[in-house]
Amino acid sequence: MAVEIGVDGAFNFETEDFEEAIREFGLQNTTAAVVDTVAEQNPGLFTYQSLRQGTAPIFQQLPGFENRSQEDRRLTDEDILTIFTNVEKPGEIAAFTEALPRGVAKGLAGLGGY
Repeated sequence: MAVEIGVDGAFNFETEDFEEAIREFGLQNTTAAVVDTVAEQNPGLFTYQSLRQGTAPIFQQLPGFENRSQEDRRLTDEDILTIFTNVEKPGEIAAFTEALPRGVAKGLAGLGGY
């Protein structure tokens, strides 16, 4: 799902930092922290829960979302991270990172970038 909220890439991660956040806090907590940070600059428009539930007030302002049902507006953690960060395919990276032991993931971090 491609969603334009006007804060695209508002939170830029280095490869190692994103992987470390996923290892330390998990995908859901990392996503919630990113949303909280961006929401401080956009008060009243969205929260982590309102994006996940499809009830964020910003949906009324977004072309293509204003007439969608609440269910059709719901975003996944991957959708949210793709919108608010520079991370591509965050779900795949998170699944891979969470499955690796800490030292192995750090060693592989230098092999790719976002």
